[in-house]
Formats: sequence, structure tokens, C-alpha cells
Amino acid sequence: MTEYNTQFKDLLENPILKETTTPKEPNILAIGRGVKELTISNLYAYFLDPKESHGLSTLFLDALKELVGLETDFDLTTISIHREVHHQKKYIDIIIRDASNLILIENKLFADIYNNLEVYESYDSEKRGKYLILSVVKYYEKIREWQVSTHQQLFQIIEKKFEILTPKLSTRQSENFQTFIDILKKQYSIVENLTEKLAFLSNNNEQIINLFRLVNEVKSSYLQQVSSIVRSTLDKQIKVTIERNASMNFKIKDKSFYGYVFFNDENTNQLLISLWIAGSEHWYKEWHKENSGIFSELVNEYRNSGKLMVAKEKNNGRDWTSTFYQVYEINKPDFEINFTQSVKEVWQPLITALQNL
Repeated sequence: MTEYNTQFKDLLENPILKETTTPKEPNILAIGRGVKELTISNLYAYFLDPKESHGLSTLFLDALKELVGLETDFDLTTISIHREVHHQKKYIDIIIRDASNLILIENKLFADIYNNLEVYESYDSEKRGKYLILSVVKYYEKIREWQVSTHQQLFQIIEKKFEILTPKLSTRQSENFQTFIDILKKQYSIVENLTEKLAFLSNNNEQIINLFRLVNEVKSSYLQQVSSIVRSTLDKQIKVTIERNASMNFKIKDKSFYGYVFFNDENTNQLLISLWIAGSEHWYKEWHKENSGIFSELVNEYRNSGKLMVAKEKNNGRDWTSTFYQVYEINKPDFEINFTQSVKEVWQPLITALQNL
């Protein structure tokens, strides 16, 4: 193992690799809503509307006008901002229109530009509008009739105009504005970091591949040992299969129960065994009956004894429902002895009980 430690020392201590393992503080979007693009579009619509309470008047509209090269001013008496406009079974993110101007905006954060832009363009029957894709990364200069710009390009114009105008905002208005700008910068920063990390992966490709190979060799070695223990201690009629993705599974005969043995993706020192109900509505319903199903006695026995963990989730689908599981630390002394004992004294009685239900 000394050779591997020497070979990968510099790689493992690289700050970029360490950064990938450091939990990041969640931003407002992560806390507030799961669909970030919708949230960003809602915020844009709010700040683009001069009638809203943000106190910025036409600041965002003026910045957008400069970005798309609109030559005429907006008519503030007829302007309207629309979100998620339904058109030919599609939804256009933002539409801005007044008596003489029309701007269609498609907002992109992490998704690629896969939308049917021709359908969106057909909304503009008079072909008088401007079409804008706001993206985090500028992969293209233009797609069809659509200008592609980054959120960064827009918020740089916004910040420049803000400094010139220095609008008098209340504390709440100022916080809302700065928070939105910070959110946009955060999304752009994530992608910038991603580009840097991709370059790191490319430059260290051979070492990383060897590192993954080493991890898989260790996993495979342990799985072979675990497989031998499971085959020798569980019911002989239970079929054990080792998968290519460094895991193994077994099925309890004539029941819709599947067992999985695998390594924790986030901690290779942890080996997990989990038991799932699969493809049986009857077993699924019985599992979720509180103290009245056929599993209730087993659930109470193993939960109270602490021998196994019992899944608490009640929202599993009928196709796959988690039941019993346990986590084993392979880096602890006498792992094989303790694991063998657990299979014999805990899992074997449980599986026998399930077979007899």
C-alpha cells in the first residue's frame, strides 16, 4: 500500500480535489425551492416589472434593453411582464411586451439548450421581437434567431447602472436586490469552478483512473469475502450475485424481497446491507400498516433490539420499498468476525422468518 500512498499523495492533497469533498453552504434557492430555473425566472420577472415594489424603477429593463440592443424605449403605460406563457404545449419562461416591443426570454442555469426554439418563435407571429437565451455558460453566440448571453453579462450591466443611478432603497429593497445579484454570481461561480475541476480531471486523468481502479480492487476483495460469508451462512436456496458496480444482491425465494450489499459512495469504509420489497403491491401495503401488518412483529422486534435499522420512509413507491438495513464499518478490527456473526445471528433468522410468512 506504500506504493499507492506515494503515487497518489500529491493528487489526494490537491486543493481542487479537496474542494469537491467540502460541503457548500446552501444558497437561498436551495433552501427555498428545488427548481432553480423557475425561481430565477420569477425573480427576473419581479425586478423587470417597474410597477413592482423593488424600488429600482426601470433599471432591469434598461439593462436588458442594452443587452439585446433594443433601439426604442419601452412604453411604461402598456408594458407587461408574463411568466410561463403557454404556447403550443410549451412554456416560454418570460415575455416582455408593450405597444411596440416584444422580448422572449428563455432562462437556463444548468440545463443545456434543448428546447424547441422554433415553436417559441412562432409565438411572435409578426416577427418583430427580440429573442434572448440567458445561460450560465455561453456555449453559442446565437442559436437560430436567439441571442445567447450569460447571466453574468446582464448583471454586470445592472450593477454598472445601479452605481450610476444610486437609487434610494429601503433596507428590505436593498437586501432583496443584492441577494438576487449574489445568487446569480453564485451560480456563475459554481460553473467557473466546474470548468477548473474538469481541467484538473483532464490533467490528472491517468492517476484518477488508477485511483478508481485501486478503490474497486479493494471493494471487490471485500465483496468476495462477504459473498463467501453470505453463501455459507444464509439459506442455500438464496441466489447471490456479484454485480460489476462493486455490489452484490440476493433474492429471497418466492418472495418479492431483494437484498443488496454495497459500499457507501460517500464513505468507502462503510459496507451496507439493505432489504427491499420489489414489485408487490400486497407486500408494500402490509409493510406500511402500523402495528397491524404481517411485518409488524418483525419490525418491532428488530427495531427494539437494535439489531438492524428499520426504514422509516413512508413515501416509497410500490416498485421499490426499503425495509431493513444495517451499516458495517470495514476499517474496524475483526470486521470479518463481527460481520459473519451478524449474518448468522441477525440476517439469517430474519430471512428465515420472511420465508415463513
